[in-house]
Amino acid sequence: VLTLAAGVIGRRWRRRHARRVAARAHRAAVKDRWDVAAEAEMERRGAEAGRARLPGETLPAYGQVLEELLDDPEVSETARRIEAFRYAPPDARPRNAAASARSVD
Repeated sequence: VLTLAAGVIGRRWRRRHARRVAARAHRAAVKDRWDVAAEAEMERRGAEAGRARLPGETLPAYGQVLEELLDDPEVSETARRIEAFRYAPPDARPRNAAASARSVD
């Protein structure tokens, strides 16, 4: 009985620990990368408006939905720029995040 309880407790602790590590890594990425911060801001605005991002929904598609919902054309443009930045060849990206952030604002 004690062995079974230890196994259950161990699994719960590992899952909780993994969630905390993932959350910590996401918070660090939001602080360090403009594209992650902009995506988090889009998702926050959408959730506040009552439309959370669906699993598997691309950022440009979500940007289009939010543009119509929020009546803000900058949202879809920001989503497009994030996708272009993320999937551009490394030599085509701006050298620093400040240049990229200025192009989004």
